[in-house]
Amino acid sequence: MRCYDWLVVMALALLCGCQPREDLQQFVVRVKAQPVAPWQPPSSLVELPTVHYQPTERDPFQGQRGEVFADAVTERCQHHELIVNHSPLQRAALATLTMRGSIGNGTRLWALIETDDGRLHRISRGDGIGLDLGQVVNVFPSHIEILEWVENGGGCLQPREAVLALVDSAQEQW
Repeated sequence: MRCYDWLVVMALALLCGCQPREDLQQFVVRVKAQPVAPWQPPSSLVELPTVHYQPTERDPFQGQRGEVFADAVTERCQHHELIVNHSPLQRAALATLTMRGSIGNGTRLWALIETDDGRLHRISRGDGIGLDLGQVVNVFPSHIEILEWVENGGGCLQPREAVLALVDSAQEQW
């Protein structure tokens, strides 16, 4: 198309957009004609008890000292032996890992885990996996059971169980 043709097409498009919108005007008139709901006072407020500050307590605007807080946390926390060997599977989130199969020799079973970059890794019971200090608890032909240690928000680690199931490549949707 030539420049002139484009100019004609653009002018027609602009003119089509400038049609009067009578249906919009009728809608506005209809909404304005509806009665307005009467004003109602808010429900009664619940009065909370007043707490008076006692100057013998610590200053509420000062944070706790780190060493006191750390000691209190370590006394309450459940401890476990951290497994950090920085394997490629410990640098990947469980959501990015896929179980592709399992192999065994009769006495031991390994799971074949594929990372999101397409590499295949062989893991067995006791190996580290995932970002949350995960450890393989059991390996089955159809899935692996993982015990992860995640923070609970108070500085402590708590165990969390996870399962990574076998994915059939024929059922996988891309």
